[in-house]
Amino acid sequence: MQPAESGQFGDIGEAYEIDGFYITWSSYMMEDEGSYTMKNSGSTSVSIYGVKVGDTIVKADSALKDNGWTSLNDGRQYIVIFNGRNIAIDFDLDDNQAITGWYLCNWPEGDFSENFVGLENQQINGVPAQINVYEGEYKYELAHTGLDITEYYTVIVENVTDDSFDFTIYYADDLADTRDVVFRTHTAIFEGDGTYARYHGTEYNLEFTFPNDRNTLPDAVDMQISGYEPVEGLTFCNHAIPGHEFS
Repeated sequence: MQPAESGQFGDIGEAYEIDGFYITWSSYMMEDEGSYTMKNSGSTSVSIYGVKVGDTIVKADSALKDNGWTSLNDGRQYIVIFNGRNIAIDFDLDDNQAITGWYLCNWPEGDFSENFVGLENQQINGVPAQINVYEGEYKYELAHTGLDITEYYTVIVENVTDDSFDFTIYYADDLADTRDVVFRTHTAIFEGDGTYARYHGTEYNLEFTFPNDRNTLPDAVDMQISGYEPVEGLTFCNHAIPGHEFS
């Protein structure tokens, strides 16, 4: 991607573009992740839930609603609240209702922002967890062994409720005595039959599953995460769960 001018955020923004796709953001306008805008003017290399320029709005409607979005009356605008943030997307369509481009931002203003009133009650609701996730550290399982592993990923779990938990992913370096956040704190919500949890984000969608190799379920000693490539295929263990302690 090539640097571009941030017309919306001026001197406090950064912007990049490539082949008809443009993204700009500022870390000064909002407390959390910052404000951002994405505009696709025809690039087919960028998709949203698998929907690309050239696909029909019918396909987009199905994909977005499956992921918790709400359509507005005009049939081309959709809104959602992810982790307390208002997000809106507006599709450009041709006469055949095929997508020619789209505009997405997490700072809708004016009359448009009124569409979010009461929307929180329509968001993805958790189901009662059938798995007992415990607060504390879920550490890369091989780092618990006698192997010479000093650098690894680890997950901190906090604020466990009946249907959700907060998580933060770190990269630890024991020799340097450092832990760097690589996936900052978000909330995973139990869905489906209550045996797995998901985090629905704007860039990542993570799924948490809980293997039973140690025959500890419903107590979740082990955890696996998909949707974030650096930790794909790894197993994380909480060795301090009462009744399942190990070193």
